[in-house]
Amino acid sequence: MGTGRSGWTRVLLPLAWAAVGAFVASSHPRAAAHGATASQASPATGDAQPTASELAVLREDVARLKRLTPSQSHAMQDVGYHYTNLWFAGQKANWPLATFYLDETRSHPKWAVRIIPKRKVSAGEVDLDGIREAFDGSYLTDVQKAIEAKSVARFPSQSTVSIASRRSSGPS
Repeated sequence: MGTGRSGWTRVLLPLAWAAVGAFVASSHPRAAAHGATASQASPATGDAQPTASELAVLREDVARLKRLTPSQSHAMQDVGYHYTNLWFAGQKANWPLATFYLDETRSHPKWAVRIIPKRKVSAGEVDLDGIREAFDGSYLTDVQKAIEAKSVARFPSQSTVSIASRRSSGPS
């Protein structure tokens, strides 16, 4: 028993936290409104219509979530930040740090695609996940291979990064 806690503490502490969580959840006004909806629904028919107050609460919740959701530009700004750190870590042969920033560089485009999966353009829609998959499957895979080989020589050079960024940003 190197933790210093008695057996009772290990049992009672999680139970106490569960009780506090249940109390807080049940006393929250939105939880009470949602709980009322569940009790009013008919399990046999399943066709109970939400009341006007329930719809108002739902609309308010959706509006709040929209305000909290970051923009796609925020996620892509993070990609630039992480890739810059990835590049410097690779140039200095700091392979654990480069691996970390490669993982971050890969995860943030996924986040950006979840925010806005398709862009509307004059010719229709652009599937951003397809672009993300191509970038990840080609360029970032090459970066991963350079990290795995622990090869600064195989790591993208500054000119390669500069050319790639100019191509992606369009004409100057």
